[in-house]
Amino acid sequence: MDSKSRDGLRKTLLRQRSQLGAGQLAAHAALLLQNLLQLPLFTEARRISAYLPIRGEMDAGPALNWARHQHKLTYLPVIHGDYLRFAPFTEQSIMTTGRFGIAEPRYDESDLLTPDALDLVLAPLVGFDKQLNRLGMGGGFYDRSFAFRAGNKDKPALIGIAHDFQKQARLDAEPWDIPMDVIVTEKAIYN
Repeated sequence: MDSKSRDGLRKTLLRQRSQLGAGQLAAHAALLLQNLLQLPLFTEARRISAYLPIRGEMDAGPALNWARHQHKLTYLPVIHGDYLRFAPFTEQSIMTTGRFGIAEPRYDESDLLTPDALDLVLAPLVGFDKQLNRLGMGGGFYDRSFAFRAGNKDKPALIGIAHDFQKQARLDAEPWDIPMDVIVTEKAIYN
């Protein structure tokens, strides 16, 4: 799949995602959590990163809330140069607007974690396939930040989360694309 095809698919999926109503988004998030709770990768992780949804992304909020109530440490990604770092996220976090207008917790540099310090990452997807390939927003932040995973399948575990309609028959992976370990939707677990 060339970059034009990827861009076209991305636009189509983003348009479809933007048509989901608040009720659908909330229902999908609740069902997603039920599926995540079936995975020891999720339930046994101690340091979990997720994200705050924008433009119809699958809402990881219920999963983050569950994790916090289980006394797990939760983090949100922040853009740090061309890479992601992970800032602590608690119910008391003071939020600010980061790059691309995405909400992120206010943080001290000394509190940021590198990707390899996490146990689990819930990553947003624009599209995916059954081979666990991920189509993201196109900025490459997740691929660059987790490039070290190309030779290491252990840590952190990468779980892509999306709406089931975002599944594609096949995505042609680029050499720099980092596949997910598992993909979870409101309807299914793909691994």
